[in-house]
Amino acid sequence: MNYWKQPTPTDINYKEELTAVERAIFREILSLCQNKDTLINFIQAKKQYSVELKRGQCIFKIQSFAKDFEIDRKRIRRGVDIVSKWYSQLDIKAMPYGLVITVINYDEIIKMDSQMDSQRTVKGQSKDSQRTVKGQLTRVYKSEKNEKSEKNEKNDKEIIPKGITEKTEYGNPNINILLKFMKDTLELPTLNGTVKNNRYQASNLIKEFKKVYEIDDESAVEMIKKVIKAIPQDKFWNGKINDFSTLKRNWVSLVKSLVEEKQNVRNKFATME
Repeated sequence: MNYWKQPTPTDINYKEELTAVERAIFREILSLCQNKDTLINFIQAKKQYSVELKRGQCIFKIQSFAKDFEIDRKRIRRGVDIVSKWYSQLDIKAMPYGLVITVINYDEIIKMDSQMDSQRTVKGQSKDSQRTVKGQLTRVYKSEKNEKSEKNEKNDKEIIPKGITEKTEYGNPNINILLKFMKDTLELPTLNGTVKNNRYQASNLIKEFKKVYEIDDESAVEMIKKVIKAIPQDKFWNGKINDFSTLKRNWVSLVKSLVEEKQNVRNKFATME
């Protein structure tokens, strides 16, 4: 494979939101990227894959990375999400065999090579360096795990990163999350209507929440989940909303029927469990 070795942007070492986990993930992504179009053949889960990677693309396998560094894969997924928010030049697509990541400004980063002295990557480090990084990541993970155990159960819920689901699936991950949440919450074998229409309406609902409340995709998904959770609690709407087409038409009425005071719908979310 045609891996390229490239120094990481210097500000990676000064961002407070980035831990050793996120820095290692970002360096791993850079080290895996191809410097020219390449066809890769491999077997995963007893299936043969043939994937063409473009210049500046790589396949990042969360499970393999988590196993190598002895870190829970949910923590790695969350780390990928943090990295993608910090470094906006990453395009991430979930595939059955891993995440296909594109470094959008690949050529710009390549130019940095002639302007910087250091050319180290995580995969190019010596065995001693790899053991050191692995030990650092393990300590970071254990520290975070201990801190997390002190929080109450409400704050202990695992955050599903934007763009990544627990199982890699086709399509928009946020829509996958909402469809599954509605089926599980309402205890439905399937949603009313076609899958295509439910996905379309769920997408429109996310866009509507983003526009009305000026929020991002992840916040919109969380707010919609609160509305779905309220359906079984409402005497009028319980049993009448079994798909996203109906939910999109009536979510405002649903929220208004569950509060005592007439106030802005956005402020009412704070009073809902």
